[in-house]
Amino acid sequence: SKRSGLNVVYSCDEAYVAHTGISMLSLFKNNKDFEHITIYFIHKDVTENSLNLLRELAKEYDRELLILPIQKINSRLEIKTTGRHIETVYVKLFLGQLNGLDKVLYIDSDTIINSSLIGLWELDLSDVLVAGVDTTIVDSFPLLGLS
Repeated sequence: SKRSGLNVVYSCDEAYVAHTGISMLSLFKNNKDFEHITIYFIHKDVTENSLNLLRELAKEYDRELLILPIQKINSRLEIKTTGRHIETVYVKLFLGQLNGLDKVLYIDSDTIINSSLIGLWELDLSDVLVAGVDTTIVDSFPLLGLS
């Protein structure tokens, strides 16, 4: 039986738009059990050509793609330097501005989705405003057989 809807946010600039497209493709291929998937793509200076490629991908899988320039989301962000990150990393702080959404899943552009997100999407988060995962950095070279 199909689940109703999944809401996903991606955010990046032109440098990561190809990664985002691959992540979206992996999301679509492994989540056909959702009747609807709506992608909110919040971008900084992504070219019209790249946006059209994302539009074609969403259309091919019959998914909704809403494209929002970053200025519509984080106009209140008053930050002078972002270190090694660009502004798009702060989009997740402003997701409450996306109208009419009870729940949204923010996925980093370089994430591959290799199975269904139904279990994650259906987690009961009614007691919390925000849930997240720790970033774990492991020295994985030995596991990969690399020096």
